[in-house]
Amino acid sequence: MMMSVRPTPSRDPALDALLDQLERELGQLEHILRLQDHERIEPQSRRLQPLLAQTMDSFGAAARLERISPDQKSRLKQLALQVRQQLGRLARTTAPLDQALATMLGDGARHGAADPAARIRRGYAT
Repeated sequence: MMMSVRPTPSRDPALDALLDQLERELGQLEHILRLQDHERIEPQSRRLQPLLAQTMDSFGAAARLERISPDQKSRLKQLALQVRQQLGRLARTTAPLDQALATMLGDGARHGAADPAARIRRGYAT
């Protein structure tokens, strides 16, 4: 019985460029969060939104064509973990401000204001 061996997908330099850019932008967000530079947190988060969308769209298309190398898959998984960690840091960093705003605005505003991830998702949808 002969086994079919799939060739390793070739590297797509465009995917590598997206991963490189995503690594830089996430590193910048991590630095800003570490400094608790509140004036730069939201602009950096907004800069990441289209890059994340573009990365997911590009990798989705490449996956359908089986054009992602094992190394690129590994880098993407690492970056996905980093995104999750940064969202957690972002939530912890903005939670006191979000709670203060929710208190000032009353119970009706509390649902959206207390969830920074929802605020980011709303920004992505616009």
